[in-house]
Order: sequence, then structure tokens, then C-alpha cells
Amino acid sequence: MVFNANSRTPIPTCHLGEQQLKVVGEYTYVGVTFEAKQTFTFRKHLEGQMKSARRLTGAIFATRAHIGSLHPKAARILYTARVDPHLVSAAEVAISTQEMHRYLTQVQHRYLRLMLGLNPRSVTAPLFTEMGLLPITYRRVEAALQYLVYVLTEKPVLPYEAMHEAHTLAISGSSSWLSDLHLTVQRLIPTLNIELGGDLTVTHAEKILTEYRDGVQDQLCVMVRQTSRLPLITARLEGQGPAASPTAMRPYLTEDMNPEDRIALTRLICGDHPFAVEALRRSSGVNRVPREWRICRFCKVRSAVEDEGHVLFGCRDTRLTALRLEFRWRALDADRAFRLPGYPPNPLVTVTKLLRRTVLLPALAAYVRRVFVLCEETPILRVHNDEELAQLDEQ
Repeated sequence: MVFNANSRTPIPTCHLGEQQLKVVGEYTYVGVTFEAKQTFTFRKHLEGQMKSARRLTGAIFATRAHIGSLHPKAARILYTARVDPHLVSAAEVAISTQEMHRYLTQVQHRYLRLMLGLNPRSVTAPLFTEMGLLPITYRRVEAALQYLVYVLTEKPVLPYEAMHEAHTLAISGSSSWLSDLHLTVQRLIPTLNIELGGDLTVTHAEKILTEYRDGVQDQLCVMVRQTSRLPLITARLEGQGPAASPTAMRPYLTEDMNPEDRIALTRLICGDHPFAVEALRRSSGVNRVPREWRICRFCKVRSAVEDEGHVLFGCRDTRLTALRLEFRWRALDADRAFRLPGYPPNPLVTVTKLLRRTVLLPALAAYVRRVFVLCEETPILRVHNDEELAQLDEQ
């Protein structure tokens, strides 16, 4: 194969002994397809891997027609065993372009949204904070950094020599595998400072890998905090203990409970619920509905924005009060020490605290699903101007 060959320049013939070597434009070596004429050599390989990942996604979730719901734990195992290998294929050598990363990301997001029961326009950060997974872009770069550590540690002859050649090219300002990796890391983690001028040692590479992993966790926290759509996850990150970890498989996804209840609780946490604070955010047209106009459809109180905390534990509507009473009894059966004020001063904090008590999760999930059903049965309240807002009750 001859890369970046000029069509006007004749390609010299090469021989191995008496046999003339054939010049090809495409070749597959150890499962990785190379293309000489493409700007990005591994495009065809990654496109094939994406198609395989899409087919597997469809096949995995088609099983729900035969077995019913697919538990998140099982779906995660199938993802890491069957889909993820295609998405990270050749990550050690193929430092993907932003365009290819975008396509890989679409495949990953589709699988994870199907797994969690979220709609295609849901916020992306919870796909990773709730499942203990990494965005595929960051995952591929991590694999490349791990490969760098491996080559410098084990020193396999050909890769080791190639790595030092790539280092020499990078220092001189030329394009190489290492310079591409450096640019990609800097783009993903701007705060991570990597110096290529010094010696390339195992200690240096391991330090880069550790700092990169810490930087990825910080980036996920930034992704959560920069949106107002994830108050429950934001509150959890500001807490203490293991629950405050940016990425982990969360208890509500592993506990045994009704599948529909689990999906409802997942939608609540991931900002994909039917409450007005979210539903009216997605209103079409140029005139967006201000947050203070997204009034509770149940109590219709002027100051009551229909958000997670208000609907679940703040609204005084009799229908919600009845559902809340059922939740109290069910929660008390699960935990005799359970206590909940009639109308807590900060309902959102109450929801956050309940999410930390694993034993109460099935009862909370069932309550959330019933509230969602009630939302579907009750038309949303639309306020179009300040005059209509002023006509609502003050309390």
C-alpha cells in the first residue's frame, strides 16, 4: 500500500525475491481495514464496525418482544460484551476524526437510551453518570493511552520502535500517531497539559492516563452542572460518599422492581419526565415558555412551578395527596423507621434523600409511575402572558 500517493507520480515496483509485490488500495490486517486513498485511513473499518453495532443493538432489543423487558444489568452486560467491542475497535491505532466520533456516538446513545427507556432527545450526560460507562469518544482515547502505556512497558520490538519514531515526528511538528493522540486529548480535556518535548517514559505515560481518567470524570460533572434539566443528579454530585461518584451503576437500576416503575423513576432522574418544567421547555415556536409560567396543572397556584419536587411532595391537590398517602404506607412496610413530613420545606431535597435509601426505591418508583399516569390524564396548564398568570390563585 502507498499512502498519500500523487496520481501523477509513477509508483516504483517492489520485489520480494523474484516476486513483484502488488500495490493495493485497500487491505485488511489482523481484522483492521486500511485504505490508502482515504484522508482517514480507517474510515471503511469504522463504518463497518458501526453497522455491526447497529445490527446488534436492533437484535438485542428485539428480544423484548419474546422475553418482555430487558433488565438494565443484563442490557449493560450485553452492551459491554457485544456492542462496545465494535465501537472501540482499532482504537489503539485509529485516532478517529470528529466526524467518525459523531457517528460512533450516535450508535452508543441509541443503545443506552433504549436500555434506560429514555426518548431520543433526552439529556446525554445521564447515559453515563447512571450506568458507569464513558462516552465512546473518551473511551476510545483511553484505549489509545492504555496502548501507549503497554508499548512503553512491555517494549514489543516493532510497536516500540514505531512509537519512538512517532515521538520524533511529533517533536519536530510533523503529523504522527502520537501528535494526533495529543491533539485529541487536549481537545477533550483542555485542562490536561501534556508535554511531548521530554523523554517518553512509562511513568510519564501512566501519569497522563491517570490525569486523563480524572479529567473525564470532571468533564461528566461539568456536563451535568451546565444544564438545569438534571437537578436530582446535580444534588447527588454535591453529596458525600460513593453515591456522589460521577459515574456508577445506580441502585435504582439494579434493584428488583416492576420494569415500568423503574423506567418512570429513571425518566424522573434523567430529566425526561412529563412535568411542565420539562414538557413546556420543549414547546415548539420562537416564543419559549419562561420557567415561572410553567405552573402546576394540579393546584394551579401562581407561584407553584410544576417541577420534580413540587409535584411529588409539595402540591396539595387531593389526587396527588391520595397517591402520596399510598406511597407512605408502602414505604413504611419496607422500612419501619421511615418518616416523612406532610409537606417538607424543600421537596426536591426530600426526593434526593429518598433516592439514597435503596430499600425505599421500589415504593418510590411505583409512586412516580402513578404520578406520571395522572399527568397524562390531566391536561397541562399553559400560561401565555403575565395577565393570565396574575389571574391564578396566590396559594
